[in-house]
Amino acid sequence: MQEDKVKILIIDDDETDRKRLRRLLKRLPALVQIWEAEDSIVGKNLLVQERPDCVFVDYSLPGQDGLQFIQVARADGADVPIILLTGFGSELLAAEAMKNGASDYLPKQHLSEELVLKTLDYVLRIRDVEQKAKAMEQQLKESRERYEALVKQSSEAVTVHQLITGNILDVNKACVHLFGYEENELLKMKWTDLLWRKNGDEAEIKRLLSTAGRYSARTAQYRHKTGGVIFAEHAGSLIEYQDEKLVLVTHRDITPERKLQQQIKEEVLLAGTVQRAMIPAGFVNDEVRICTLYESAHLVSGDFLGYRWAAAEKRLHGYVLDVTGHGMAAALQTSAISSLLNKEMDQFDPWHTENLLRLNRQLTTYFPEGSYAALIAFTLDLQTMTATCVSGGINWLYTFVADRMGRVICPGSYLGLVDDPEYGRITFSLQRGDTLYFLSDGLEERLRADFSDRAVLFDTAMKSLRQAASGEDLRDDCSALCIEVSGGRQYPLYFSFSGHSERRRYQARIVRIIETAAATAAPRIIAALDEAIANSLRFGYTTRIKINRIGRFLVLRIADTGCGFNGNQLLQRLPATEIQQVFADRVQEESGRGIPIMVAWMDRVIYNRQGNEVMLVKRLF
Repeated sequence: MQEDKVKILIIDDDETDRKRLRRLLKRLPALVQIWEAEDSIVGKNLLVQERPDCVFVDYSLPGQDGLQFIQVARADGADVPIILLTGFGSELLAAEAMKNGASDYLPKQHLSEELVLKTLDYVLRIRDVEQKAKAMEQQLKESRERYEALVKQSSEAVTVHQLITGNILDVNKACVHLFGYEENELLKMKWTDLLWRKNGDEAEIKRLLSTAGRYSARTAQYRHKTGGVIFAEHAGSLIEYQDEKLVLVTHRDITPERKLQQQIKEEVLLAGTVQRAMIPAGFVNDEVRICTLYESAHLVSGDFLGYRWAAAEKRLHGYVLDVTGHGMAAALQTSAISSLLNKEMDQFDPWHTENLLRLNRQLTTYFPEGSYAALIAFTLDLQTMTATCVSGGINWLYTFVADRMGRVICPGSYLGLVDDPEYGRITFSLQRGDTLYFLSDGLEERLRADFSDRAVLFDTAMKSLRQAASGEDLRDDCSALCIEVSGGRQYPLYFSFSGHSERRRYQARIVRIIETAAATAAPRIIAALDEAIANSLRFGYTTRIKINRIGRFLVLRIADTGCGFNGNQLLQRLPATEIQQVFADRVQEESGRGIPIMVAWMDRVIYNRQGNEVMLVKRLF
């Protein structure tokens, strides 16, 4: 970056974007003077009055857009570097911008201090070269010696060739060094002979030179005399010397940069491979079934997850972690935090508030400004059959347990963001067959709207989660740690719900329990249970179900919060006839068949005195 004060003009109707760019420009090592305009009219006036060194113009402007502004400015003779800003990346838009005279092109979402500095430095350097080239054009008319001195002394590789034929007429020492040919060898070549392969730019470059008198910097692969490939940025200007139109081209060797980029990419790919290998696989024993899901949207991820099964205490500890960002910094932070969390899981109660506060103090010391981590952690105690969940920024989980169905909120502060965080903590009971799903926000945002209905059964839920985490449109990392409390059925089992929509969520799991317990008798038991539930929902608000196995009997108790009715008396009045006739009579009378079905297909049907609870008993063998 040049030492003198750099004058910058920003043209953008979005005040937030202007402030962001101004903040980045103020961090540059050179002194910066900035003017701002909200539209192209004010911007054009400032361009004429203040004569800035560089212009940043937004593509989406009211009235005249950024491309039109550039066209008008170039038509009026403005030779200041103009960088086009857009809210989205597009190679087609970039190409169109360059054709219309833009010096460079930057998507807003990728703006950073490093990128702005590099781009500004580059366009200003190209401007200086082009200004020298223009001065050179005038000097060529007056003095061949002066022209040669300017070309020969340039630190950039320079070639001069004829516009029509492409024959190289002159080169400097930097050009000889770059391409490896002697000067007399280069003077026998056309400029296109130096290209590794023609890419179709040649005709476009010739058109730009003929119409605009210049073309902006672009990258090409050149051939070194030894046969190697050179990556170089080149920009050209049309000059006139002795009544002949010549093209002066400057070349900047970017081969070391390309090699470094490739090396960095390979190292990042390796880091991503190592990171994926550190994600624990699933786990199954007599107590739990654990499935993990991990899909990175980029080469490396800011997500991580871990768990620890303490067999002696029958306790399962685990967590899902999401660090802001997706680059190497986020990956390194994720690795460091996960190491601390894994160490915490060696304790009996790893997610105690004091432990999290200590972890937060550690993170605030090395997290850069604006960075933080989101966490949800849990402990499942399968001796006491309780679950404890702690939120450190991931404020939800999905559960399918007796009294909690679907998305459960657990508020809590992020890790590493503030000095006095508050971490939410919830505890609830478990029973065999319950399922819990801990997700990163990237995955939660992609869930189907009916996930809570589809995810009652564990395998169905995992299929739905894997589908959500797949696809080319993945924009954020997706991670999940999913648990099913398994093992033999530990009766009794309890369920509670209000309304038919909640009932449908539990239906598949209740059917699965009865099918496991009753085998061939299951269809009739399920039909009787459905009738009892329908009656309960008709007369009450909340339905509670208790499923118990006592010796050879399966006992179902269905209770509601309604006022009840004299069910036992109704049972006594049922006609002593065949069940088929009862069904026929009920259909003809358009009355319910619930109690007859329960009587026909269960061994005992008993109502309590209040009439808001019925017990169904079935002998299994």
